[in-house]
Amino acid sequence: IPGLSYRGSDGLVDAEYFPSAAPQLRIGGFLGTEVVFRYASSTMVPLLDEDDFPELTLMGFGIQHSLSRYVKLPVDVSVSASLNSLKFGDIVDLSSNAFGLNFGSSFGPLGVSFGVLSEGGTMNLSYTSTDPNASGTVNVDLDVARTMRLHGGASLSLGFLRVFGDAAFGDVKSYAAGPRLGF
Repeated sequence: IPGLSYRGSDGLVDAEYFPSAAPQLRIGGFLGTEVVFRYASSTMVPLLDEDDFPELTLMGFGIQHSLSRYVKLPVDVSVSASLNSLKFGDIVDLSSNAFGLNFGSSFGPLGVSFGVLSEGGTMNLSYTSTDPNASGTVNVDLDVARTMRLHGGASLSLGFLRVFGDAAFGDVKSYAAGPRLGF
């Protein structure tokens, strides 16, 4: 839209880094396919009052399928897709999708991976101000341009505990690290 200006959170989150967490369930090993479900909601935090803080909900689904099961290659190769949504009350509704080509290998307990992702999405921002000095309504629908992102990471298996780290680089940089439990 010509002349439209959008200025992020304007101090709502004034930080170089914005840490977040979401419980996730990963199920794999069936015909070279792995599925991931993630869900988090502010209703899971008993100290937040919905009158002061609208419900924040993150939901996601991903699937990854091994191509290496069909062709013998020196590294594992897979394709992946994911759909995610983030809602903040009836103010913000974000959705995103990603499609990727992934490569990885294991060296005993150490695993390494890298790949390329194509990401895109949509955002709807809808808000009516109740401030008598700044009344008005904002209603903006945006399509997020599809971008490419490179990612890489490593993991260390310690029995049923796995420690991982991952970084992704593109228009937005992201870092992830933590423990995983698996059987």
